[in-house]
Amino acid sequence: MKQHKLRTRIAVSLLVYSLGLSWAILGLGFITNERVETLVWQALLTRESAYLEEQQGGTRRVTQSSNGTIKGFVVVDGAQTENLPAEILSLPEGLHDDVDIAGHVYAVMIKHARGQTIYTLIDISDLEADERSLTGWLILASMLALAVLVFGVWWLSGLLLRSVSNIAATINSFGPNHQGGRVPMPTGAAVEIEVIVNALNGLLDRIDGFVARERAFVTTASHELRTPIAVIACAVDVIDQREDLPEIFKKPIERIRRSSRDVEQLISILLVLAKSPELLRANDITFALDDLVRDVIEDHSHLTKHKALTLEMQGLSGVLLKAPQRVVQVAIGNLIRNAIEHSDAGRIVVELRTNGVISIQDPGHGMSPEEVGRLYAAMTRASEGLMSRGIGLDLIARICEHLGWALQIDSEAGEGTRMTLDLSSSVV
Repeated sequence: MKQHKLRTRIAVSLLVYSLGLSWAILGLGFITNERVETLVWQALLTRESAYLEEQQGGTRRVTQSSNGTIKGFVVVDGAQTENLPAEILSLPEGLHDDVDIAGHVYAVMIKHARGQTIYTLIDISDLEADERSLTGWLILASMLALAVLVFGVWWLSGLLLRSVSNIAATINSFGPNHQGGRVPMPTGAAVEIEVIVNALNGLLDRIDGFVARERAFVTTASHELRTPIAVIACAVDVIDQREDLPEIFKKPIERIRRSSRDVEQLISILLVLAKSPELLRANDITFALDDLVRDVIEDHSHLTKHKALTLEMQGLSGVLLKAPQRVVQVAIGNLIRNAIEHSDAGRIVVELRTNGVISIQDPGHGMSPEEVGRLYAAMTRASEGLMSRGIGLDLIARICEHLGWALQIDSEAGEGTRMTLDLSSSVV
């Protein structure tokens, strides 16, 4: 449904109301004028009829009299009526307005009394012409006044709403990383506009404070997490340098080293997302996607040891991406980990298509359409509603938003879930 501007709606509403009011007033004036005319003609012609009745009685003839603009005809019953205007002979008794006789307009009164018919006529042609002229001027003046009124309201509403438009334009100019910006108070703003601007600036102050606290927390938390990770990495290096280290420990040590490195990179990504998402593209490199997927699957295969699960790869082929490699690794790894955590037994199939689309099908319990809808809504809001599926989907949703990727979820209760990550926008 098309939405119209407020000033247009105000002007159109006023135009419709004013037209209705104008026509109502003109109609009332017309009815009142006709009623007054009727009373005037009736009074004049009744008096003239009474006069003729007294003067012309008892003879079988047609008598004509004239009193200025008033004409009278007295016709005794049975007399010839050739001299009477044919237009009045067929009229019933009573007052008749706007009777056209020989190009003139008359008001006619017909009265039957004492064996004779009295016709009294008054020429109202000039009065009707003046009335039509006056009506035309009234309509023209009403239309001009209405046009001036609508234009004035249109201009005034535009002047009043311009402040609102400027405020909206200022707010729209604020980017996602814009801080410290405030809505300027329009010059000569009305009290209502001042209330809106002050409320918006108060909201911006609270948002800036929240963002500042969030970024400070992320910075502190990342620093606190990096310290134990660095300790783990150093301890692994020390153990790995021992000459008497059994061969059986080398592979787990390498996995610990790789996991600590991945966690450190994950912390870096979270820090970038929280402080400067635009820097995600700063580390774009070209790499083979299939090699990366193989490494990610291998890194997560140990999570299936205590479940009757198997990880399978399908359709892997040479696909080159130009993107931040560690970000892609984190995104795919989170999807695979999510599939493992929500599956008990069966096959998890990871399929890589030539257009850079990766799908991960798990044999879990699946989700109903309502649950999928709530999950999409939670991803859009990046809210705590994702915590039931782990932090991974929240992270991937934010990464996709900033890098132009897409995540699709297809699931049916009892049929498992398919997560599809579309990286086609980064394919070389």
